[in-house]
Amino acid sequence: MFFRRGKGTEEIGNSVGIDFTCVLGNKHSGTSYCHYVGNYRSGLFHGFGEFRCCTGQYYKGEWKEGKRHGQGEMFYIRDGEMGDIERHCIGGVDSMYRMKLFQGEFVEDIRQGRGILTYTNDDRLEGHFENGQPHGTMLYYFAATGKMNVAVYKNGYRISWKEVRRASISLKKTPGKKVSVLLVNTSR
Repeated sequence: MFFRRGKGTEEIGNSVGIDFTCVLGNKHSGTSYCHYVGNYRSGLFHGFGEFRCCTGQYYKGEWKEGKRHGQGEMFYIRDGEMGDIERHCIGGVDSMYRMKLFQGEFVEDIRQGRGILTYTNDDRLEGHFENGQPHGTMLYYFAATGKMNVAVYKNGYRISWKEVRRASISLKKTPGKKVSVLLVNTSR
């Protein structure tokens, strides 16, 4: 039996309209194709590769035994679902707080470890992900104002905001040079 290995390309889909599920878990009906370009081992996606779904979603990054595993970038929005960015994504599906892009670590197809999640309105959430969800102390960047805040998440739900103050301090080894720091109140 022959298994692919090394670099290669693959089209996944059909021209006869048989329903199929692609590697990203999307169910497709009709005649469409998803595309993979990258490395294989024992017939499975393994190493660096890029998978583009016929819906417009894609994953670019590391694979292990056919699963997203390691550093990668996942674009979640399907073609035509984002809406008008000038109108805060009105006209899109699930409006402005929908996940657009995740850049970070994956373990067996799940967001796990450090990462940055960008929403359709370009707000960003940066920190630790557990079982695919934000978990722990996270930095939240507001795209519209350029401000940043600190929040605590538990299993994907924000449970509190932390008090953040900005301050400048002088360094002893470089007199006259000031460094800006964030002071986060963790006593709550």
